[in-house]
Amino acid sequence: MHHGLTQMHQKIKRMTWKEWIQHFYYGMLYAWYGLYAIALLGLATVAPSYLVTLNSVLKYFIIAFLLVRFNPWTNANRAAFTEFDRTIVFSAAFFLLASTAITSLVLNALHLPNAH
Repeated sequence: MHHGLTQMHQKIKRMTWKEWIQHFYYGMLYAWYGLYAIALLGLATVAPSYLVTLNSVLKYFIIAFLLVRFNPWTNANRAAFTEFDRTIVFSAAFFLLASTAITSLVLNALHLPNAH
């Protein structure tokens, strides 16, 4: 057990900032998908505060990423448009839709007051 933790710790230490950001983003995204799927399928009651909090974390992460990565005031961020960039831009559009439509549907389906 200790050996496995040591290997994981070494892998985390070798991660670049970009890799860490990608791992964080995908972890949060999959948690978001999972919680919404559980709530929509009625498999368990998910506290709406968790959904709202996770939704906010993802939105603010995407906002920060887009502002830093694509700001017009520096030339340092003029690198090629990567596959991860494409994923973030798609997610930005999806979360704009989801934060209005899907969140309202889930809250209405659970007969809860709007937590926004």
